[in-house]
Amino acid sequence: MVSRRARGLRHFLDAIRSAKTREIESRCVTFELAKIRGKFEHARRCGGNAKMLSSYDFKKYACKLFYIRVLGYVVDFGLWETVVLMASRDLSEKATGYALASLLV
Repeated sequence: MVSRRARGLRHFLDAIRSAKTREIESRCVTFELAKIRGKFEHARRCGGNAKMLSSYDFKKYACKLFYIRVLGYVVDFGLWETVVLMASRDLSEKATGYALASLLV
């Protein structure tokens, strides 16, 4: 059972898995990449760093980027956010950051 807070990530994964064609999957991934890029840029503009996002949102977007990269799509942003996650004191953020860094670099 998925917690109520993990619904955004779960909906994204379900949408990707239920895509009937590669084109539909690609459209879904492109839309999600644009949304994540916008959230990261907004956080940087408003607060000067990526920590303007909640810890949950930050990890959720990182997990989405991780999954998109595993699917074989190019992820050409998110390095700064990955470094911020890796430098976190929270173990789950740190683990998420290192996992994402292993794929992005």
